[in-house]
Amino acid sequence: MLNTRLELNKRIDNNVQLKYTEQKIFGNSKEIIGCEVLLDFEYAKKNQVAWKYLTMMHNGASLLSLIVYVNESILRYVKSNINKVFINVERISLCNSRHVGLITRLNEKMSEHNISLIVEITERGSDIPFVEIKNGLKSLQCSHVKLAMDDYDYKKTDFRSDEIFDYDYIKVDFPKTKAELDSFNNFVFLTSMFTCLIVERIENENDFFSVKNNRIWGYQGFAFCQKESFEGWSDNTSDNNVF
Repeated sequence: MLNTRLELNKRIDNNVQLKYTEQKIFGNSKEIIGCEVLLDFEYAKKNQVAWKYLTMMHNGASLLSLIVYVNESILRYVKSNINKVFINVERISLCNSRHVGLITRLNEKMSEHNISLIVEITERGSDIPFVEIKNGLKSLQCSHVKLAMDDYDYKKTDFRSDEIFDYDYIKVDFPKTKAELDSFNNFVFLTSMFTCLIVERIENENDFFSVKNNRIWGYQGFAFCQKESFEGWSDNTSDNNVF
């Protein structure tokens, strides 16, 4: 397989050091059941490089960097007893066989350490027909890669409503109003029978207890953990264990 670093070196802006945050996901008993790796846009905005982060998301460089970062973090996840790692992938990347292949290889390496890679498909790219990403999804599923749908809109008809049966996890935002809570409860009742639900943007204890439900698989937000920042790809990162 081509060295991911060599390709990344051609596409990344050498003046940008990508940084990541890792947000823990908790179960109903507040036990850690996984984590999500996120680009640290707070750092990017503070250092006035947010537009470069967005550019790298668009040209695929950020995904290559993310794959390298997660690959090099595997042993740290093992030591921390993290057995499920969520990564964000743009819908457009599912149309790229190179990207799908790299994700598959990363999943294989993580499986060797009993860690599940969950590919979280973002809501961005609504203009890309489902038929165009279907092959990418099927390829990942055939390689035993778990899939998550990010930011599903249960308050109104989501453009991906016909796709939900193709995903193992669905992420939704915390309901902020009585009307949203009613829609949320209906959605939980209808979908929890065939997928794992994760509620995001849990900001405090009250938020957690107001939606806590055994039908819900996980909860995520600042109520549970302090923000941590990790360095991603750079010119002097070790080449050990990079595929």
